[in-house]
Amino acid sequence: MISDRKIIDRKQLCGALALLAGGHERPAMDRLSKLLGTDPAGPEALHVIGNLAGCLGQTGIGIELVGRAIRLDPGQSQYYRSLGNMFQSAGQTADARVCMQKALELEPDSVELNLDAARIFHSSRNPDAARACFDRNLGQPTG
Repeated sequence: MISDRKIIDRKQLCGALALLAGGHERPAMDRLSKLLGTDPAGPEALHVIGNLAGCLGQTGIGIELVGRAIRLDPGQSQYYRSLGNMFQSAGQTADARVCMQKALELEPDSVELNLDAARIFHSSRNPDAARACFDRNLGQPTG
């Protein structure tokens, strides 16, 4: 498990992500293991590293890593939510919508997830799906 209080050096993280982007997975994972204090190949670590990569503007690497986390543990709605948000920021709205739909299947009552999904559905010109997300948050029936 990754500690919530672990401080990660941004320069070292960027160096590890650059190695990963350059196709040097083994040295990148070794560096990430030292930075995180845990196995970077586990789904939780891949999710965290992928989100960090996305925050640092490395959306492609973030998408790849969160995708790996999903393949290892497909039952985590937050992984799909993160991937959907990354796809959305990369302009891949259709992929973002698919991820949010899967996340909602796994956790339909999450307020935060419904808000993110509504934003993505609205931007993809699907107002009915966006309205359904808002209605779930208000506790009102859809339709």
